Amino acid sequence: MRTERAAELARYPHLTVTEIAYGLGFKSSSDFTRAFRRSYDMALQDFRAFSGKSA
Repeated sequence: MRTERAAELARYPHLTVTEIAYGLGFKSSSDFTRAFRRSYDMALQDFRAFSGKSA
């Protein structure tokens, strides 16, 4: 559920990965990055790049 919210937040490039991670209650950005990659099969940065092209 948190990674779904992260996908929404990923569309805001002014937020850093760390800000998103802590804002969603993860203990570290690396924990968040792993969870996001497991959920979406790509890194948040790649997701942001993909989302930016389709918007």
